[in-house]
Amino acid sequence: MSFFNLTFMGYGNRFKSLKRLESTSTESDSTELRKVPTGEQKTALEKQLARELAGDMQSREWTPSAVSNLNYHTLRTMHVRGDKDPNQNTRRPMTAAQEIGWWTKDEPLKTKEPWTQEKRHVHAQSEMTKFVDDMLIMKIIIFGANGAVGSECVRQSIEDTNIEHVTTITRRPLDKNIISDKHTNVSHTDFLDYTPLLNLFENHQACIWALGTSQNTVNETEYIKITHDYTLAAAKSIANVNPAMRFIFISGMGADPMEQSRFLFGRIKGKTENDLVKESGLKEIYT
Repeated sequence: MSFFNLTFMGYGNRFKSLKRLESTSTESDSTELRKVPTGEQKTALEKQLARELAGDMQSREWTPSAVSNLNYHTLRTMHVRGDKDPNQNTRRPMTAAQEIGWWTKDEPLKTKEPWTQEKRHVHAQSEMTKFVDDMLIMKIIIFGANGAVGSECVRQSIEDTNIEHVTTITRRPLDKNIISDKHTNVSHTDFLDYTPLLNLFENHQACIWALGTSQNTVNETEYIKITHDYTLAAAKSIANVNPAMRFIFISGMGADPMEQSRFLFGRIKGKTENDLVKESGLKEIYT
């Protein structure tokens, strides 16, 4: 489907005051366009654009592509004053040739100044750029690698060419024999004390927490300790040495952030999510 056939799905929204009036004459039915009076709430810019559109459309055939193309062209050439302007309809520049065409700080509709050649600032070091760069050399830690979710995370991480190394931390040896130069398994038994792992935390960029158990296999006290206490203890230890590490908590459908679920699973998972944000000290937490 052509881009310009997406009529009124964004570019047409600013021209709601323009309507095609049905004509009794079949000859003028496809070309007649009139300006519907606008209310006092309409801005001067919208009125001006509406008048220009109505005048230009007199000689155009009323087709979705023609209207959409005109709306797009009109909005694309709107006067914008900065990269924070809500009416900015162009992407950030990627080349020097795309850095032309920004207005000065003065309001263009009042001063009627010509276009200037002031450069736009390219966000070469944006957060997304940094994230992608980090991914290319990312080392990750995975807890709970013997579980169904954790083992799949390990498999996909090893296959991912953007991940340099995968370190699994388990209480017992891995159920699946993983043969890969990208993988190292570390045995750890006390999930309330992570002092022996602090050096690992410093040298990794992300942690996937897939450690957990079913509420049907342990009592309530044990379930809270495994689901909540283990997780918070690990997150706080990581934050002490590497607060920028991305922490991915494998929560689950039904986790209740209000902590009022009638199911133990929902309440504790929701509480863990909340406490990770409020108490862990980590900058990036995903659930």
